Amino acid sequence: MTAVEALSFGTLSKAISFRKDNNQVYAKTCSILGVKKQYLARQLRSFTFVRNKCAHSARLWNSFVLDQPSVSSATKRRAEKVLGQNYGENSLLAVIVALDNFLFLTNSWDGFLDEYIELVKRTPAFHQGIANPHHS
Repeated sequence: MTAVEALSFGTLSKAISFRKDNNQVYAKTCSILGVKKQYLARQLRSFTFVRNKCAHSARLWNSFVLDQPSVSSATKRRAEKVLGQNYGENSLLAVIVALDNFLFLTNSWDGFLDEYIELVKRTPAFHQGIANPHHS
């Protein structure tokens, strides 16, 4: 068993983002994953937030994400074009967009955002609560 299998996602996220080694682990991780350094740490925090909500059966709809993920402006524009609308920076949809981009960059899954769109086509009110939360 590797050490990664024994760590929680939150602990793994903190270990990757540890900065007292002159960013060696973080830089190497970004290089291996093909993710830019300015985005990975914030994305990991937002992924951890959503993972914890899911693991503890918490509500995702209208959920305000405190640690919003960071993505390039090109990624955000592309997502808004695909979605046909803007979305809140602190929304769950911002995390979905970041996860879609992360999965694409790491060659793990192509079309995650497209699958989300298919899922919410019949429920615009659900999508609105994911895209623009009003409360948490």
